[in-house]
Amino acid sequence: YYGCYPETPESRQFGANPGNYNPATINPTHCENLCGNRGYPYAGLTAGKVCLCGRVITQGAVADPLCSQPCPGDTSHTCGSPTQPWYVSVYSTPTILTGFGILQPGVIETYFDTTVHLNLTSGEVAEINGQFYDGGPKFGPITDLFTAVSPRKPGLVPFEAQIRDTWNVSASAVAVIKVENRVRLLDLTCPDTIIAEVRFDCYLTVGVGTNMAASIDMGDGTVIPIRLPDTQGFTTGSLIGPEVAVNSPANTLILMPEHFLKSNGTIVGIDYIAASAGDISLQIYRPSCADPTLSFCHNSYSCMPSGESCMAQPRGIKWRHACGTTAIYNLARRKCVDRTTNQIIPDPITQNWASVEFHRYDLVKEIEFTIPNMGRHFFAVPDEELFTLTAGDVLAIHESSGRLKLLDATSKNYEFYWDMSGDSNFASRSTSGYVISDSSTPSVLSAQHALQVYYTRPVRGKIRHTYAAATNLDHYNVTASVSNNVTIPAATVEKTINVQVPITGLDVLLPQYVPTNATIQFNVTDHVGSEPVYTWVYGDGEMNVTSSKSVEKTYTVAGVYTVTLSAHNEISSQTIERVIVIQDLILNFTVEMETMATVYTKPTTINFSILQGTNVSYTCNMGDGHVYTFDFPFSGYLSNDTDKIINGTNITETVYFMNGTSNGKLRQ
Repeated sequence: YYGCYPETPESRQFGANPGNYNPATINPTHCENLCGNRGYPYAGLTAGKVCLCGRVITQGAVADPLCSQPCPGDTSHTCGSPTQPWYVSVYSTPTILTGFGILQPGVIETYFDTTVHLNLTSGEVAEINGQFYDGGPKFGPITDLFTAVSPRKPGLVPFEAQIRDTWNVSASAVAVIKVENRVRLLDLTCPDTIIAEVRFDCYLTVGVGTNMAASIDMGDGTVIPIRLPDTQGFTTGSLIGPEVAVNSPANTLILMPEHFLKSNGTIVGIDYIAASAGDISLQIYRPSCADPTLSFCHNSYSCMPSGESCMAQPRGIKWRHACGTTAIYNLARRKCVDRTTNQIIPDPITQNWASVEFHRYDLVKEIEFTIPNMGRHFFAVPDEELFTLTAGDVLAIHESSGRLKLLDATSKNYEFYWDMSGDSNFASRSTSGYVISDSSTPSVLSAQHALQVYYTRPVRGKIRHTYAAATNLDHYNVTASVSNNVTIPAATVEKTINVQVPITGLDVLLPQYVPTNATIQFNVTDHVGSEPVYTWVYGDGEMNVTSSKSVEKTYTVAGVYTVTLSAHNEISSQTIERVIVIQDLILNFTVEMETMATVYTKPTTINFSILQGTNVSYTCNMGDGHVYTFDFPFSGYLSNDTDKIINGTNITETVYFMNGTSNGKLRQ
């Protein structure tokens, strides 16, 4: 009630018709609603039965007794004056709902909380309810004009909200919100080393991302755009079904063989219904083989000999749809359908450990999080926890203190659990890993945890490039950049490529003859080729690997040695061989006659010797024109039959010696 006001023909304050009503039952509430629905802030009643509407009050209030006529529909309130002069009982109308809508938040990111704001021009909120049609739960009732959403899928997602005011008047609004996956988990694969002017390939892999613009800067001034499709989202697990009162023991590891990855992927979010707050972790296990000579192959879903190619194995029955002769696979339903009845044939169920394909699993990833309270929640996996998993990996959970709701598993797959309270290996799993042994038999849980895991399948793009002629040392930093509306700045990844020149023209300078115990310097001549590494094999059992073009070597034993020099870089190699002769120096060379004088026509004997020397050749000049040469190798001694007589003449005999490392002469 606002007050009693005069109403005169000269100053009409209430002249708007509120619409149809029954004067015999009119009351202030009815008149307020009629005027409020038409957007008027004031409702006026006069003559005990007349309802009028107004926007402004131009007269001053008068005493309430002047408005004394009881209302026919509610005698506890007055409806103006019964006769002239006319007075109006004024009431304020309820604020009607106007301008209810959804403020467009722009492009938002999947898996992480985003606040969506609502607009209301006028009205009093009693409650607001709604839903973001991304597979998540409904929201409400709330009274604030905003709510948080955690989008579970990218694309154009409808958002609907309904409002009800304090007068039980309702309104609704719908908006379409654009959602994108933020770009994450980039990998750039290029050759570490390439040959200049030879084409090569680079591959860019993105683990998470939609609506992406990508390019690769090759570091030489070339920027190559690359087309990338959206990463596709998948789920495993379920939140649907009646809850059951079955409880799994505390501190258990629960393996869920039904919930496995059907393709390589990155886990990005965990949707769950909590029974109690506390710590919990999602673990991912990979089937493994007890025989160390075998390794698990996801393609065949079996153990194969280590070293064989997994992709070369035949596709396993786990990945094939074998419907049998009485059924056919329906692509739309993705199920086997009976040919006669057209009914879906249920998948076989696993409710005992013996029917599980593998009984040995290796822990490959663990994601820990805390349940804040009971109810449905969504956990977005942080960037640092993102990890690419392989098709066939199986989900498990470790309920240390938190608990998830359990759902009925009638005619469904059961889960299997182990008590971890006394397992020291499990306690040290963060440093030493953990293996579910095929020798341990789990307990059976005849229920399913209310858990649904979201994962995306990575996408890959390829570019080809050729670097121009390189110098002997060229390195290029290749940078891939990927962005979209929610990835600002762009996500980047770098790779360094070494551009090398093949090795040609390898040669080495070394002496042919060298004394024993002398230090020799081997020098590689200038040649073509980038970043060469030299391997020296000296022929005496020793070798050396170096990047220097110059090395020193000492031989301690005389002989003929083959020196092998190999030069290699990442793209080429060249090998050459050289021969070097190591000789002892000639020391203490002596020559003597058996007699001081010789008789004409008699043989003359000359003895000569050395204390040290190898590969020695001798030349003996008898002084009478005769010269004797003894080349290495030889044996024996010199006995000269002089055929020339020089009477009364002293003849000087000269013996020369030499090898590859020394020479000299002696006279007698």
